[in-house]
Amino acid sequence: MSEKINSISFQDNRVSWLNAELGDHTITVNRAIESLLPLVINLENIQQATAPTQMANHLRTLASSHDISIENIRFVLPSKFLLVKRILVDQYVTNENFREIVMDEMSQILSESSDNYYIYTPEFQSTNENYREIISVAFKKQILQFFQDIASKADITPDQILVNCFTVDSLFRKFFPDQIGQSLLANFSERGYEIVISDEKNFLTTIFKPYSKSLMSIEQLDDEEILSMFDSIIEEIQIPGSIGNPIYSISQIYLYGSYFKPQWLDMLRSQFSIPVHTLNPMDTREWRLITNDPAFNPDEAYRFVEPLSTLI
Repeated sequence: MSEKINSISFQDNRVSWLNAELGDHTITVNRAIESLLPLVINLENIQQATAPTQMANHLRTLASSHDISIENIRFVLPSKFLLVKRILVDQYVTNENFREIVMDEMSQILSESSDNYYIYTPEFQSTNENYREIISVAFKKQILQFFQDIASKADITPDQILVNCFTVDSLFRKFFPDQIGQSLLANFSERGYEIVISDEKNFLTTIFKPYSKSLMSIEQLDDEEILSMFDSIIEEIQIPGSIGNPIYSISQIYLYGSYFKPQWLDMLRSQFSIPVHTLNPMDTREWRLITNDPAFNPDEAYRFVEPLSTLI
């Protein structure tokens, strides 16, 4: 029996919404919506008293105009609002002592009191010789409260509120399980690259890199500037660490997002010896994607990776 889900992905200045049915390794897209938001999601705007109401009204208008029933909602939020730290813990440390270690480690990278963050450890762990390597995440309470206020004012109750770096990692692993080595997944967002690095077993990290120091929009830059910056980021990610080996050794690159242009693919392939691909969920052999909405172009499914990623 299929499950009907509304997956809503918030980005810097836009929202992507999929109304879909989830079956046994089958996803049927009934509605696919992309829409500019009434305001840009940043720390300045979310402090405006009227911001949650504006966003809520926009969601309700989208639902009404596309004949969508607002139920079984999942929100996916941008990862640029969280901090991730990998922590090495002696294998003999008990789970009960994890919390104290995590809080001490995270306090070293937070710019304000830890009371202002939700700090947690997702279920991603690996073994490094005699240590366990755990991932700790800090997400600003103010950001989460903003999206909870949107839901409240729209009179909806999200079943799940997720962060895109973890959901996209999960989608990639389930849709393309035969990938070997470290994969870099790059979302071309409005103000910068949202990057996820994974290997064949684990989520490794997420990184946000703006296109410019002044946080210029991608639409203010030409193709050469955008792709040159991406080249610099790949070099930076793979620079040698303290023991002479690269911190990350990327085996393949996958590109996606609302602002990604397919014509960039060949340009980037010419820049790297690493294989570069479009992250198109339609290419999976593990799942079957069906669309009942002509607005969902199978050739441009890379635009909807984030809302698709919450479905599974």
